[in-house]
Amino acid sequence: MPHSKYLFSAATFLLLIVSTSNVMALKSDREQAIIIEANQSTFDEPKGIQTLTGNARITQGSLMIHAHQIILHLTDGALSQLEASGDPVTFRQLNEQNEEIKGESKKIFYSTEQLLLRLTGEAKLFQPSQQLNGDIIEYHTDTQVVTADKGNNNKPVKIIIQPKSPVTKQ
Repeated sequence: MPHSKYLFSAATFLLLIVSTSNVMALKSDREQAIIIEANQSTFDEPKGIQTLTGNARITQGSLMIHAHQIILHLTDGALSQLEASGDPVTFRQLNEQNEEIKGESKKIFYSTEQLLLRLTGEAKLFQPSQQLNGDIIEYHTDTQVVTADKGNNNKPVKIIIQPKSPVTKQ
């Protein structure tokens, strides 16, 4: 398949950046095989657009992205944008402390040019001991700044911080 190298490059890059935690994802994930599944896959080589439709999943190590549709925009064989949609789009990944980081929203957008990951539509981000809800959650991968906004939703941004577990002395 002539486009498999492009798909591999796009998926590899996506899987390295998609975790929205300030704590690094499992480094070993990058060394794992990338598994891409969908009911249908279409690659428009002249436009550089790979479309995965129906139960679309991308898995690499502990990272899993699941959506109804995932569209990868490639420029010169490298990922420039990713769009995922579903009801909801979900992702999960383990960090180096073996803690699960999860997120969900109706849409996920990632731009390599803007270094921006955006979750929109009832967006939720679950990190160890924390939860962030908003209509829009943005993560700037270069500055590691996370912002949340109520968007057009009447619900305010909601942050839940769990207390730390007490350390027991033995």
